[in-house]
Amino acid sequence: MKPAKILLFFISLFSLVLLLAFIFPKKGIQLGENIDLQFMDASSLFKKDSASINVVTAGLISLNTVTDDPEYGSIDSVLTRRDTIPDINTDSIIKARVDSISKTIYPIEFSSEGKRMMHRFFQRADEADSGNRPLRILHYGDSQIENDRMTSLMRYRLQKVYGGSGCGLVPAVPLYHGNPTYRELIEGEWVRYTGFGKRDTTLTHRSYGAMNSFTLVPADSAGEEVSLRFEFRKGRRASRFTNMKIYLHAYSDTGLIAIHVNDTISDTVRNVYKGFQIVEFHPEVTAQNIQINFELKEGGRIYGISFDADAGIQIDNLAMRGSSGIEFRRQDSTYLKNMLQFLNPGLFIMQFGGNTVPYIKRTGYYKSAFKKELIYLRELCPDAAIIVIGPADMSRKEKGRFITWESVEPVRNALRSAALESGCAFWDMYEAMGGENSMHAFVLSNPPLATTDYIHFTPKGANLMTEMFCNSLMLEYSRYQKHKISKQ
Repeated sequence: MKPAKILLFFISLFSLVLLLAFIFPKKGIQLGENIDLQFMDASSLFKKDSASINVVTAGLISLNTVTDDPEYGSIDSVLTRRDTIPDINTDSIIKARVDSISKTIYPIEFSSEGKRMMHRFFQRADEADSGNRPLRILHYGDSQIENDRMTSLMRYRLQKVYGGSGCGLVPAVPLYHGNPTYRELIEGEWVRYTGFGKRDTTLTHRSYGAMNSFTLVPADSAGEEVSLRFEFRKGRRASRFTNMKIYLHAYSDTGLIAIHVNDTISDTVRNVYKGFQIVEFHPEVTAQNIQINFELKEGGRIYGISFDADAGIQIDNLAMRGSSGIEFRRQDSTYLKNMLQFLNPGLFIMQFGGNTVPYIKRTGYYKSAFKKELIYLRELCPDAAIIVIGPADMSRKEKGRFITWESVEPVRNALRSAALESGCAFWDMYEAMGGENSMHAFVLSNPPLATTDYIHFTPKGANLMTEMFCNSLMLEYSRYQKHKISKQ
């Protein structure tokens, strides 16, 4: 075919596409109940994609960062010691060494009661390193935080400021493997149940505890080993602990628990009794691995196992895949309250909303339901502060382009209102990462900061957002310090 005819063919094809773009209805053509035929509009043929690989237009971004933190290799922390608090005012920009890229702090919003409770938390955190048990931060969230994402770096940063070590509360049997702190090996027929997502309706109780899940301990069977083994990764602060607790409900008074440290038996607990109890163990050496053998005649339930220091700060990763954060009031309040009292929380971080975005039509109900959950948690733990973290940007494909879901901002607004009206605080992750269509930029970044599902962060993206949140928290800590000094 001659070049002139080829050129004429492409010109004709483009003209046809352009004509269709002009005459095709903008809302598409409905072909059935679930089928919607759409075509790009004419303007989109000439419109330049606004998503930039220079991630964030309104926040702080770092892709390849320089740091002296061997565990994470990410952004330099604003604060690593209590005596290096900068002099900050409300509109300050804190500079950090991030490959010549500056970071702007996106502040936490407070109600007056939320500010008072946050000051109470900072007071308790300052005293935590000299206490006789850690002050806990319970980090609840959906799949955005699962497998210790975001929580692990947050834990590391705050333990450097306030003291503490260990990886905190973990499930006996995880939903997913690959924890950055340990490798787990399981022997026996263990079954995990959750109070969120699709709940097993055969259960005759709603006792899920603080993790909103539990694992059934297999009944003692002759010749079959029932054990949990944790092999900790060397060189990590989260791998160092001096106190292990098993939150257990046994079904009978008959049984024992044997604990092996570094493949040597260290303790045998024989006084297991029927009902809820905490089995506590203090290893006398640095534990490279822990194996727990169970011989419970009728089995039982494990509500979690914690690996902590004896003092300082501990942050627990409490991921609830598929949750919208409105399941706490549905479970047995006695078990939840008892376990929370043992855990000694000083702060709840509630990171939800992402699972609501694709499905919600009206946000009024969600705001009301989430607000009731916050009030409920405040009633159970009146000395604890609560920070709600709103959803990240989420994108969907429309006419060949990835754009922000239209319900992201309404869901964000619902969570903000619920938090501030119930005496809590709110951090807007959506705006912190750049607002509308910022997720597209995160995906296109080099290296990528979000995955191609346009919902979840990559490890680098999760670390970035964690740094932003921690810097916002430390900004409030510096304000608290100045407020405390002014009162003296």
